Amino acid sequence: MKAIVSISTCIVVLAEGRKIAEGAPADVLASPEVIEAYLGSRWAKRQQQLEAIEAERARGAAGAAAGAVMTTAAAPPGRKALTIDRLCAGYGDTKCCGMSR
Repeated sequence: MKAIVSISTCIVVLAEGRKIAEGAPADVLASPEVIEAYLGSRWAKRQQQLEAIEAERARGAAGAAAGAVMTTAAAPPGRKALTIDRLCAGYGDTKCCGMSR
C-alpha cells in the first residue's frame, strides 16, 4: 500500500468489480468503503493513533519552545520534593508530553 500511495497522484479502487473510490491517495485511504473493503478497522484505528501522536508532537514542540521548567526544594515528609512542568519524553515513534498541575 505504501508503495502505491508514494508514487500515485490519483488512485482508483475496485471491489467486487465495482469502483468504490477515486481520487487523491489521502482521500481514497480515508474513504469508509475502502477501509471496509481492503484495510479493515485495525488500519483505521492505527491511523487515528498516528494522528494523535502527531498532535502530541506538535504540542510537545510548542512546550519545548517555551522551555521545560524544573524546580526542586527540600520538602517535609509526604510533600513533593520535585516538580517538572512541560516535559516531553519519547522512544522511537512513541512520545509522551504533558503538563503538571
